[in-house]
Amino acid sequence: MSEIQFTQMEVEDSNFYQNSEENKSTQTSSHSDNQLSPEFYESQIEKDIQNNNVYQQKLIRLQNKLECKRTKKNQKLFVSIPFLLKQNIGYKDQFTIFGGITVHVGKEIYLESQYQKTSIGDNFRQPFELLFNKVNSRYDCLYQSQQKGRVDFDMIIDMCYKKQSQEYKELGDLLSFYQRNVKKVKVLEERVLKIKKEELQEIESEYQQFVAHCKQLIDNKGSNEIYRYCIGRLNYAMGDIEIQYSGFSQGYLHLLGINGDIYQQLFLRGKQISLQSKDTPKVSLSQQAILQRIDFDNKSDHSMQYKIKTIDGFEITIKEKLIKIDSPFTAHQITKIDHICYIVDCEVDVDDILNLIQYREKIVAENNYKSYEDYMASIMHQNLNDVEYSVLSEYFLQKYYPEQYKYTLQEQNENNQQQK
Repeated sequence: MSEIQFTQMEVEDSNFYQNSEENKSTQTSSHSDNQLSPEFYESQIEKDIQNNNVYQQKLIRLQNKLECKRTKKNQKLFVSIPFLLKQNIGYKDQFTIFGGITVHVGKEIYLESQYQKTSIGDNFRQPFELLFNKVNSRYDCLYQSQQKGRVDFDMIIDMCYKKQSQEYKELGDLLSFYQRNVKKVKVLEERVLKIKKEELQEIESEYQQFVAHCKQLIDNKGSNEIYRYCIGRLNYAMGDIEIQYSGFSQGYLHLLGINGDIYQQLFLRGKQISLQSKDTPKVSLSQQAILQRIDFDNKSDHSMQYKIKTIDGFEITIKEKLIKIDSPFTAHQITKIDHICYIVDCEVDVDDILNLIQYREKIVAENNYKSYEDYMASIMHQNLNDVEYSVLSEYFLQKYYPEQYKYTLQEQNENNQQQK
């Protein structure tokens, strides 16, 4: 198998959205980075509340300090501190909950699962390696680490109920049901962590055999097929579902209007581009995201259909068949999500494909570009323009890969000559 490898030299895994209570081993090292964030203060208070003695001692000390200067205003402020911090839980525009579900918070609440791709790129995970498989015409991502999702998302459930619409009420009900299931998994997690080291090694060995089994099945896919996939497991040590491998066929990316260079830049820069169609209500997609997370682990295959918007703005209906690969290595299986592999076959109506081709030909002609690839390269360069990143990339090539740097300069000069 011939592969071109793009390796990201440094991958930083931000701990901002992680629950520090459940990541005690990393809390000390990230203390200085997080000590000013609302998430940090919230996690500290929650931990102290669980330990009633510590909390009471701190409370007494604070009360003693305030005793001599206590005023009505100070008293009110002190009492309100836990309440205010409980409400300000550090949510930004988006974060993840258990199971690799991304939650987008704004005027609308929108959830996206790993199975239903309505965006390309990832703000939370960056690949350690990005590989192009020439034989299978496929891009493969290897993730070395990822952020753990929240297991307590009552705040989002409350926000859904406050929307006062039937659709959001149903979404809140689904989230409540899902959260109860998550808590059951967390109980099993505690049991697994008590297993002997030798048995844990056997569990890891079974997982690696499963990964090899899935890769073989994926390699059997045709080079002209349109599909994507993911391979992972329930990582008991991490406390969440861990997707270690994912990928897209070249045909899938071309359908979206993306080539290999754009795909690489999206991931290396931590960018994300939405593929959402305006015709599909976000709350409906959110309900599907939770249902998929609940149902897919109990089914061998599942079909779905929804609209997406390609990178160049063309709305198209995509039909997907999700195939679950069952693990043959189950000697130590505890849950149905111990081993995870999904292959998603994509199908687009022939008329839609023809209309998409005509749409792109028109774009190229109207903008006087030599090819569609040149047009997309120009547009994406504007959207992904990052001066600091470009300078660092050039410096890196010049210092560590001088031959590649010379080749890049030569290629740029040739392109400039052709355009004159």
